[in-house]
Amino acid sequence: MAKLIKITIREEAASGIATVSDRTIVVWGKASQNDTLEKLIDALSEAKQTLAEQALRKSGTCIVRETCDKLFPGSWDFVAQGGSLEL
Repeated sequence: MAKLIKITIREEAASGIATVSDRTIVVWGKASQNDTLEKLIDALSEAKQTLAEQALRKSGTCIVRETCDKLFPGSWDFVAQGGSLEL
């Protein structure tokens, strides 16, 4: 079983311009069972707060990647965006 989770990432540049992008991840295997979404929400909130307190600047995608690597090791990935495949 697998779960698709859409994550909306909001980032603001020093100029004050904000960008909003959606990234979708897929979580599979044991990591996709039970309260996957709740665990991810808690972990991302904690990571975002920790980084804000430390005055570190990382992209939203980087934060999601590091958090999911810790939370779902070997059982997650970003879903491909755009493009087409012809066979």
